[in-house]
Amino acid sequence: MMDAQFMYLASGKHNWNGSTWISTASYDFDNANRMYPYYSGESTLYMNDATVTAVAVSDSGDPQGFNIGYRYYSLNTFMNNTTISGIATLNGAMGYGYYNSYELDDFQITNSTFVHFKGYTELNNAIQYTDICMVIGGGEGNIVSNNNFVNCGVGMMLERSPYYYSHNTNEVGADNMTLLTTPSQRVEKLLTSGSTIPTKLKVLKSQATT
Repeated sequence: MMDAQFMYLASGKHNWNGSTWISTASYDFDNANRMYPYYSGESTLYMNDATVTAVAVSDSGDPQGFNIGYRYYSLNTFMNNTTISGIATLNGAMGYGYYNSYELDDFQITNSTFVHFKGYTELNNAIQYTDICMVIGGGEGNIVSNNNFVNCGVGMMLERSPYYYSHNTNEVGADNMTLLTTPSQRVEKLLTSGSTIPTKLKVLKSQATT
């Protein structure tokens, strides 16, 4: 059980394979909790065959979500066959270029289901960050394959790291990424791009089986 608004994952490897998580707290103003990686040094999360359920509510009784990762720090993530009910955002980010191990070395999300904690909030030509179920802001060769996104305003967004100015030019954007969709998904609905479109994006549609 995570009964706190935020927690930090220390540098090193965190093996949560097969775990069951219940999130019971959040930041009311952010509509979600925050599970940060440590700002300096490499953190890696293994979360295969896991289940996460967010049950926190705001002071007014509105549902609250579950964040993994942080837009400003890198967290290598391996997730397969995992279900997160109540996701706000799963982040794959590049850290500040002057910190140790700021790179996003591995981000592999496969065969998993992400159910948004409240569904899309309609705005005027805009979207809340916590309505985007997955955000990737860098890395080379990331893999997002055969996942289900339920009630997300946007399933996945690719963006330029807020710390892009501290990175080498070849590190700006999520390059050589593989996106493999299920037959029922439409890529144009699943994916949107932020301020930097990746230079190489391999989008593969799986074939329906009989």
